Amino acid sequence: SRFYYDLTKKNNTMITYPLILNIVLKNDTVLKYRLYGLVNHFGDLTSGHYTALVNKSLQHSIHHNSQKWYYFDDETVKLDQTHGDFDHGFSSISSKDAYVLFYEKIEN
Repeated sequence: SRFYYDLTKKNNTMITYPLILNIVLKNDTVLKYRLYGLVNHFGDLTSGHYTALVNKSLQHSIHHNSQKWYYFDDETVKLDQTHGDFDHGFSSISSKDAYVLFYEKIEN
């Protein structure tokens, strides 16, 4: 949660989230999930603004020449070419504004 218990202050801690999320189960099976969208929150509880970033590639690819991240901010939609590049070693992103992350399971 980005808001403290009393809901009067926002938690602005910088978080780092992966483009590929690995979850290890108790039986050592590894499940893999790929980031395909996120919601950002700017401001505080009483005066905030939400934006979204979505990978519009049909397969939600995170590879250099096939990912298609788009930034949505009210009536503005623009291509975002800075949201990770798995092929060039950028496997995670850091932000203090990330609010909700959307991952999909990668089937082996």
